[in-house]
Amino acid sequence: MAYSKKINNHNHSFAEHLLYEYFCSFHMTLCVSPAMEAGLTDRLGDVLDIIDLTEADRPRLKRETYLKKPNSKLIPNQADIYLDYAATTPVDPAVARVMSDFLTIDGTFGNPGSVTHGFGKAAAEAVGNARCEVAELVSSKPDEIVWTSGATEAINLAIKGAAWARRNRGGHIVTSPLEHRAVLDSVKWLESQGFEIDYVKPNGDGEITLKNLLQALRSDTILVSLMLVNNETGTITDVATLGPAVRANGALFHVDAVQGAARLMLDDIASVADLISISGHKIYGPKGIGVLRVCRSLRSELVPQIHGGGHEFGLRSGTLPTHQIAGMGEAARLARERGKADARHVAALDHRLRAHLCRINGVSTNGSPHRRIPGILNVHF
Repeated sequence: MAYSKKINNHNHSFAEHLLYEYFCSFHMTLCVSPAMEAGLTDRLGDVLDIIDLTEADRPRLKRETYLKKPNSKLIPNQADIYLDYAATTPVDPAVARVMSDFLTIDGTFGNPGSVTHGFGKAAAEAVGNARCEVAELVSSKPDEIVWTSGATEAINLAIKGAAWARRNRGGHIVTSPLEHRAVLDSVKWLESQGFEIDYVKPNGDGEITLKNLLQALRSDTILVSLMLVNNETGTITDVATLGPAVRANGALFHVDAVQGAARLMLDDIASVADLISISGHKIYGPKGIGVLRVCRSLRSELVPQIHGGGHEFGLRSGTLPTHQIAGMGEAARLARERGKADARHVAALDHRLRAHLCRINGVSTNGSPHRRIPGILNVHF
């Protein structure tokens, strides 16, 4: 959940912001310091009464003590309420159970790259099954799924790999100032290597419009990289409209789908994007695992960034972590199975809170009022 820079430290702002974050997740309690407890409890209670929540809906407000370590920040000794689902999600219990089957000697612990014996073959089969599950999530073919250590690596492979692959066709790359640091830092580094970078200006709602994108494209543009959902405002980029324009211009199109993979159907995106990056830990899977979906026509062209073994169709070398991959595969399966129901649930809560917050004088929202994902609401007071 992203904080608006205009939110201050007064209890009323924190409480009202906290209330929304309660709605953005499904399993939360709240940790507060003793000094904050009295005022926050009173104000949060007022807001809860305004919204008329049932007892079952109310988060548990729990006083916790804090431990102070030398040269460290205050650390709660028990984190009962988690408020930051846009940063990461807890591993689903079903995912954890699947992962535990690939760790110890009584499980499938073999190296999936060593298939001259049954241990390795069993691990390779598990990797293949997970590849199919993730492929289904992003409406792609299994052999278009490339495992990485996370979305940051997937983004680096997409942007740097595509830039060097198309260097002889031009050196112009287009992105936006709203992107994740993995994108912005990657293009900044490429700029130091002689590439030219242009940033599409978003409109007042934080949207990248077709008109503004077309103005940024040039005849030597080789790559466009845009996020599907903004992690701070929840604004959805209309990649289904922008993608064809990018391809018509002869450029490759990379979509950072990290924030949208669990909540949006990716069918339209897969048909217009050459490269799609997603992360395991944003869909109730484990950290340390991600995917770059590489369309078949580009797979032999993309320049790898890690060498040493030829794994993942030669695009990403390194022994595959079977337990993490199996976990992400299960998370992808659950996202497909539960996605629509979860989206309806969060949308209803989102609408309910948004309507009540707007009754408070001085409350305004940031981002697109219409093209936004439920579960991320950026407000200022």
